[in-house]
Amino acid sequence: MCESADLEVITPFTDERLVEYLWNVPREMKFMNGEGKGLLREAVKDLLPDTLLHRKKSPYPKVYSKAYTDTLRQSVRVMASDLNSPILQAVDSRVLLQLCQAELPAGGLPWFGQLMSGPQMLAYLWQVNQWLETRRIRISL
Repeated sequence: MCESADLEVITPFTDERLVEYLWNVPREMKFMNGEGKGLLREAVKDLLPDTLLHRKKSPYPKVYSKAYTDTLRQSVRVMASDLNSPILQAVDSRVLLQLCQAELPAGGLPWFGQLMSGPQMLAYLWQVNQWLETRRIRISL
């Protein structure tokens, strides 16, 4: 999404090399001291105050802009109509189109640990498709 707007977003914790390395780190290390992101917290404990280091996770950001939602709906409609969209190997295009026409709730529903409202779900599906497309990943079920 950012690239299409000529924006560069730097996300150091999603660096491919770091993600690949940490994929194989044992769970006990990832949840060091019984806390999610324990290894990361341990690594930066001397750099951050305790209030920030151990703060509660905040939910997925909420967006209440009708224009944003309309743009997402249109993007997902185009994606669902493109037979070359890689996400269609795992998600039925009819379901995507139904989701675009549904009344999207503003309140979040837990989904894989995330509190996402309707617009965030559309954005997530669109982003997954972009990732699959960019990486030339094909899903075989």
